[in-house]
Amino acid sequence: MFVAFFALASAAPSGSVATNFDGYKHGEMTWVGSITPGGPNVQLNGTAPPIVAQILELNPEWQPATAMKRSIERRQWRDDGACGLVAGEVANAGATVDNINYLRAIGEAACGVDGHTCVTMICNHNSALELCNNNDYHFQTNCRYLAEGAAQLYNHCSQRDFKGQRFDTGNFNIVVRRGNCPG
Repeated sequence: MFVAFFALASAAPSGSVATNFDGYKHGEMTWVGSITPGGPNVQLNGTAPPIVAQILELNPEWQPATAMKRSIERRQWRDDGACGLVAGEVANAGATVDNINYLRAIGEAACGVDGHTCVTMICNHNSALELCNNNDYHFQTNCRYLAEGAAQLYNHCSQRDFKGQRFDTGNFNIVVRRGNCPG
């Protein structure tokens, strides 16, 4: 059933999305986790669907629940987020929910971004989830934590088509808005 979920979801477009943050580069997300139970962590780059495809190519039996071998420090969101204030157009609510669920499903792995860089975690039906790092260094945190932050932002912004941004105390933020998904 797990592979079927990703097979269905991987049909969604997944490429880069240009961001509108002055002074920030657009890069590739890093994913760090184990692809075998008890195995070493590996690093893969890209958006969530191509990362999952790479993982399943390396290990067709991969299960995301055990993807992160080491624990990640506890994080905390600053607030509920800001609705409508981020640059760009609104994201489709249904596609945003699909994106959140896909990001949740990739397991307890780390999603990362270089300093002063924004990455697209996933883009589906022209709706994107982005991660931006305001620090001077590479930063990573639990992918599921980012998905939960996006879900809370979605709930805060009235559960309809919206755009928004939410900041964590670790000096990074997530953005939900319309994306230019290839495909």
